[in-house]
Amino acid sequence: MAQSTGFTTLVQGQFINRSAEDCGKFPGAVSVLLLILSSLMMAFPFMYSRYTESVNNGQAQHYRGLGSAWLALAGEGGNFKIENGAFVPDPRAPKLLKIAGWTVFLGEAPSKEEASPFLAFVKDRVLIHSGDYGVNGPLSVLNGINGPALEKLEQNFDGFTAFVKGSLFSLSTAEVPGAFVQIIGLMFLQNFIFVLILGMFLAMSGLRIAYQTPGSRRAVGYWASLKTVAALTVGPSLVAALVGGFFPTWGIAIVMMVYSLLLGVRVILVYMGRFKNKKKVLRA
Repeated sequence: MAQSTGFTTLVQGQFINRSAEDCGKFPGAVSVLLLILSSLMMAFPFMYSRYTESVNNGQAQHYRGLGSAWLALAGEGGNFKIENGAFVPDPRAPKLLKIAGWTVFLGEAPSKEEASPFLAFVKDRVLIHSGDYGVNGPLSVLNGINGPALEKLEQNFDGFTAFVKGSLFSLSTAEVPGAFVQIIGLMFLQNFIFVLILGMFLAMSGLRIAYQTPGSRRAVGYWASLKTVAALTVGPSLVAALVGGFFPTWGIAIVMMVYSLLLGVRVILVYMGRFKNKKKVLRA
């Protein structure tokens, strides 16, 4: 099957039962790639939501006075240092600093009752909270920062401002790539299980056809049905990705419902089509 013919079959298969059945002839590797592609498209709304939330939380305008908190750390934090992703406080420095409405915690976690805004260095994390916005990032982002270096940096207003804004954004987005990997993995696993179930459902049509008209139909294998369903995931996942992209406020549940409903209905139509075209049903 030529590449162009295969692509045409894939596109037509999203709407035409005959072409959907032809997708069962695709090589197994192609079916796996299609499943990965649909999983990536399904993951897009979740990844987009995660990214925009992180970027929004990392905007300096949400944390008025954060620079003062860093200045307090530079002036009163002593010879602290951040190395190997951990905060090492100066034993002579206070554990808590207050300035311009901000509270700075040096090595201790703020209590649940602690009112924001605050800047906290807790084990291997940096917590920054102000009003409705907050950042919880890995301290490894700030490796190499220490008291003397920060005190020296504060002498350069532009450099210090760039540090405050840059560190805030970096802390907010540092774990986004890892979150993307998790989202894609979960989407693929969920998609894979869904395809296995729908593939089994579609393959069972052969049993019903055999019962109703024994000897008058061609066998329908599970492998061919599985590859057919894998190809059919492309259309619904594209629609779900567009819905999630254009209407992010609709929520994740709506996106998943759109995908599941469209794919389920499409598989049912192929299932019903096998009874209308018994002589044309593919064999695995």
